[in-house]
Amino acid sequence: MSYYCARDINEKVLYCDALLPAEASCKYALSAFPIDEIIVFGSEEVAPTEEEKPAALFQKQKTMSPFLMETTSEFSILKYRLMQFYDDVNIEFADQNSLLSEAEQRMTVSFLHRFFYERVDPEGKKRLSRYLHYLIQDPALCEEFENALRAWLFVSESESVAGGVTDSFFTPPAVVERYKVWILQYLYRKLKASSKFEPLDRNENVRIRYLCIPEKEMLSFISRLMPLLRDLTSDAGVSHTVELYVCLQNKQMADI
Repeated sequence: MSYYCARDINEKVLYCDALLPAEASCKYALSAFPIDEIIVFGSEEVAPTEEEKPAALFQKQKTMSPFLMETTSEFSILKYRLMQFYDDVNIEFADQNSLLSEAEQRMTVSFLHRFFYERVDPEGKKRLSRYLHYLIQDPALCEEFENALRAWLFVSESESVAGGVTDSFFTPPAVVERYKVWILQYLYRKLKASSKFEPLDRNENVRIRYLCIPEKEMLSFISRLMPLLRDLTSDAGVSHTVELYVCLQNKQMADI
């Protein structure tokens, strides 16, 4: 799980969580603009069985088994995550919360307070929920945090060994990642609802479709998109102005 932030029209910083980069972009758009349709372009590997026609996005589907999450397409996972966004649920939090025992969670929260007290909050006046902002906005501090977390875990593990001594300064990356995942979701859960993206009521009826393009012809999405825009009409059957929001996800597209 990754965490993103963006400013709304009032310059307030809002946050969201996402399994996929495109998910964060869609959540931002759904919370900021009236959206009629989301069009996703990608290779056949991303959504091999999807039909190229629009379908209602929000269908009150709140659960997906771990097996289905592993075998389904990225496009299906995107739709599933956006449906959770609309229903204001996050099923994945339960799995993330179980990464640490209750004792480990208490010790980790204490570590969080000590780290931020020493680096950015010596007076102890900032809310715990503000710590997520620092980790997202300040790459240097985030790197320092990971190093401190690694060192803290090393000391904690060393103290559990007879004599309190180990041969080298090393904490397995998988252990560090497990704690980092729990910490980020913990801080995200501490955010007020007003600090998170929330879909506009107007977007309840948004449609979504997937258009497959050859993997080596990344720019062909433009030729696929233009006819769709020309065919759009208002409810009265009259052509109207289209507001288009584009999110480019990979290196080839970012070079356009």
